[in-house]
Amino acid sequence: MGLIKKIFTFPFRLNEKHKTNKYLKSITLSQIDSLNGYDFEEYIATLFESCGFKCDKTPKSKDNGVDIIATKNNIKIAIQTKLYYNRKVGNKAIQEVYTGSKFHNCNIPMVVTNSFFSEPAKTVGVSLNVVLFDRNMLEKVMNSNSNDKKYIFDNVVYNYLIKSQK
Repeated sequence: MGLIKKIFTFPFRLNEKHKTNKYLKSITLSQIDSLNGYDFEEYIATLFESCGFKCDKTPKSKDNGVDIIATKNNIKIAIQTKLYYNRKVGNKAIQEVYTGSKFHNCNIPMVVTNSFFSEPAKTVGVSLNVVLFDRNMLEKVMNSNSNDKKYIFDNVVYNYLIKSQK
């Protein structure tokens, strides 16, 4: 049984009650930091679902660099989650999700982390047009009300689509 089940006392995604903004806002970054990788994926999927996305998790192995495929309004986001302790996310995660997004026919590649990105990873992210969602963005979304949360995610999608058409 993962830590997220211990924190929330029963399976996180099975009950709609757990997708409410009030419930999601009660989770702290320190609780996020204490999760295992699979529970972090589960939390991120639930966060996206609370904003109107349909999320499908890829198999634990052979996921081609994509942990979650989030879909809304026919836009597919390939998400790789990285739960890191005391280190930054490097180039490899950005390259993997970029390639994986093509494999899974997604419109937007994104890496979500509880940490930060190294400078080389930021450079690669910009050159490959990968959305880098770091600890500061995660905290902002976690502390937002429901409408603001949806706005943040919708704005990420909108900005990506505008940027990719240039």
